Amino acid sequence: MTFQIKTFPGGPFDNLFYVVWDSLTREAAIVDPPKDIRELIQFMQSQSLTFSHIWLTHTHYDHIEGIENCLNYNPTLPIITHTSQAKKFLFHSNVIKVSTGDEIKLGSLSITIIHTPGHSPCGICFYSAPHCITGDTLFVDRCGRADIKGADVHKLYDSLQKLKNLPPETIIYPGHDYGKSQTDTIQNQCIQNPYLVAKNKETFIRYRMGKNYPLT
Repeated sequence: MTFQIKTFPGGPFDNLFYVVWDSLTREAAIVDPPKDIRELIQFMQSQSLTFSHIWLTHTHYDHIEGIENCLNYNPTLPIITHTSQAKKFLFHSNVIKVSTGDEIKLGSLSITIIHTPGHSPCGICFYSAPHCITGDTLFVDRCGRADIKGADVHKLYDSLQKLKNLPPETIIYPGHDYGKSQTDTIQNQCIQNPYLVAKNKETFIRYRMGKNYPLT
């Protein structure tokens, strides 16, 4: 298997950051770079990896704090982000805008983009079977908040249905360490995650937002 991934916990809210790489070409990406990228850079150097991409699951501040340090390391690094937030990075000339169904390359790897708005309008997941980096859309046994600026609980439900329908062996890699483990399979989450178990959108909304939340 050429897809490899390493988890790095840290950040202000039990964040999980990732280095993804192609074991054939040794090209690597940092996902949602932390403010202090030294440990990630040291890991890549120890594995003889070439840091060649920045991937953003969304643009909340705790997921983009390390972009400046990444670009200080290599100012030509492409930033992969949802098309709706590309102008946030006008300071950088190498921004790759993506949305649902787009594919990006990391060495010999093909990564499919799944747009998953709800927690954030620009939320995307990076999918290469059986791996899916889910950001703040889906956590182990939980899901992203929908009561903050830019959130939409109806869209969050629809996004979770997309992820729920991935192959059961899919391994999720969330943006925060909020569950009993850092990763899990879609199959297990469809059994034990109450936000995926919810029988319909109304049940989900009442559970996510509270019983007095207006449905229309």
